[in-house]
Amino acid sequence: MRILVYTKRRKERTSKSSYSFSEWVDVAKRARKKGSTFEVREMSAASFLNFKELKSNIVNRKTDSDGGKVQWLNIRWLRFTKKEPYKIMFKYSISDDETFKSVNLKKEEKVDQSSFGLCQYFTQTADQFPRQNILTFSRYGNTFNPCTMGSI
Repeated sequence: MRILVYTKRRKERTSKSSYSFSEWVDVAKRARKKGSTFEVREMSAASFLNFKELKSNIVNRKTDSDGGKVQWLNIRWLRFTKKEPYKIMFKYSISDDETFKSVNLKKEEKVDQSSFGLCQYFTQTADQFPRQNILTFSRYGNTFNPCTMGSI
């Protein structure tokens, strides 16, 4: 079809010039030599989706949630849910007896482990510690919390 459209366009260009989009649609419809014309559907820019943000948030996993290897070419049934958009549930057969396995495609965020422990320690509530080891805000102010001071 691409060659026919190209040759038809070339013939149209030599005979008359086409400048508007609607004229190019007419040329594409009439590109077939025999039979009915091609069916051409005009699409707006909103019809095309941008998957750039999605691509930056997912990872191609090779193992399922149980630790088994995912055989992508043998999958027969896929299930997606709105509650878990980054989770793909799949089966290797169409039978109802087999349970769904799942793969989580969400990219895990990296946490800076060096400052995580100290910040978590200093921001825990006072109820989790014995009363004699509590550093209170009223006594020491903001000096004992390096997470809010920007030291960490």
